[in-house]
Amino acid sequence: MDILKLKSADHQRGVANISVGDESPYSIPCFEVNDQVVVEWRAMTVALLDRTHDLICNKLGCSQDEFNLAKVLEGGTWKAGRELAAQNRPETKEPPINIVSDGTVF
Repeated sequence: MDILKLKSADHQRGVANISVGDESPYSIPCFEVNDQVVVEWRAMTVALLDRTHDLICNKLGCSQDEFNLAKVLEGGTWKAGRELAAQNRPETKEPPINIVSDGTVF
């Protein structure tokens, strides 16, 4: 949806980080889990999730306790994100950035 976009220099750096052999016309910028880009991306995602939660609760006329953030994550943003990735990047169905991680940080 282009709500969050990488700065041009960060995008170029992320593309340069793609492992040899993983390169394709559909390569997704790649960053180490502790890269400042990943830290900023995650921080903005959390901030936007909070705003989304507020908007949904206001629209439904309920409290945040009645419609908690876990419901927003599971039923809305995660599933919608997967569907949007499939539409926007049908060749890979990947998120807009790849994060190199051993699974201990998610």
